[in-house]
Amino acid sequence: MAKKHQHVNWLEQHMPAELVDSKLFKFRAKLSPTERVDVDLTGDADLDYIRLEEQLEDCPQQLVFWGTIFSHLKAHCAYIERKIKARRAVLTEEATKLVREDKTVAKLTSEQIKTVVEKDEQLNRLEEAYINLQRDTGKVFYMVQAVQMKAENARSLAGFKKLEISGS
Repeated sequence: MAKKHQHVNWLEQHMPAELVDSKLFKFRAKLSPTERVDVDLTGDADLDYIRLEEQLEDCPQQLVFWGTIFSHLKAHCAYIERKIKARRAVLTEEATKLVREDKTVAKLTSEQIKTVVEKDEQLNRLEEAYINLQRDTGKVFYMVQAVQMKAENARSLAGFKKLEISGS
């Protein structure tokens, strides 16, 4: 009697279920100010020897998918970074203007400007969004690399599998 193959995902086998199902691997990525996509990092990097050919055929589409998400996340990072720089410039300009209007203060020090800038709530929200976006971008970057590695490994294993089948 042939043994039925049951593939177990590496994450499911080695990680607690609460981590596998957490926002660590499944999250909603913000691709732009108006676009969001649900991301699940738990499946596409997996390799199953039984379904090797099918998975090898899927790799180009998976790479396009993950590469596209990565590109959008990187672009959104650049967008948020630009907004942060612009907000810092506005705050610095406002602080400088107030000093010019107030004849009792000669000049603001860079430390005083830094204090004014860093306490701005709008800037803090932008920086928090940027940090979260960088985290998600990093995760997707490693997913792109994982799919590339999967394709390379699948090609090698497919060769071994053909040898195995022809040797039987």
